[in-house]
Amino acid sequence: MSSKTEVLFKMHALSGTLRFAVFAGCLFGLWNLAACSGTVSGSTETADASALPSGGMIIPTPEIPPPGEQPVPTPTVDALGVYPPPESASADDTAVPKAVPHSSGTNAVFLPAIINEKPPQYPFGVQQTGVLAIQGFFGCNWSGVAGQIFDQAGTPIQNLILHLEGIWDGKAVSTERLSGNAPQYGPAGYEFILGSLTLDSTQALWIQVLDAAHKQISPRVYFNTYNDCGRNLILVNFVQVR
Repeated sequence: MSSKTEVLFKMHALSGTLRFAVFAGCLFGLWNLAACSGTVSGSTETADASALPSGGMIIPTPEIPPPGEQPVPTPTVDALGVYPPPESASADDTAVPKAVPHSSGTNAVFLPAIINEKPPQYPFGVQQTGVLAIQGFFGCNWSGVAGQIFDQAGTPIQNLILHLEGIWDGKAVSTERLSGNAPQYGPAGYEFILGSLTLDSTQALWIQVLDAAHKQISPRVYFNTYNDCGRNLILVNFVQVR
């Protein structure tokens, strides 16, 4: 018997043994479905002796599913190269800003920039003559604040509110007058009586023009008072600037 015939004979015997093993494995549930379907048997019967490895044993080749049936792995975040995941596009960019952690070895914390707003532009301001301290009409036993309000053309404006506030002689002051109610100072004159004495104070009182809705239409004007009969009247004229 030639060596080739002997090899084929051995292959046939081995094939029978494998078929018996597969059958027994199927009965006892030890083999998988591929073995039960006769895959091993088919491969051994069609094998050629020239394809045998050294030693004469056949090594079964694992089956590879067709390209359309191969499972597609589910991509992970790392596989996509995206980590951490991007924030939702619907996130509000105007949310409360987050402080950036400080650098190692420092206590610095980066906060959002604070934008300094310009002061409001009021339609009225103090006349170019500024705040004047003059002698009043009632001697030394009197102190007061008075003046007028004018438009851009210099015409007196009546019925605007003058608000006076602050501290005088250790007491809180908060009172109002209408322009035009003190004609002794002019058609749009106003007057506040502070008290029956003269005394010194520094920026303790301020006066401001309001409209009929109590909206501020001039800045607060702070002024000093003096313990002096020749400067017991503080004169503050307002003029429209725009």
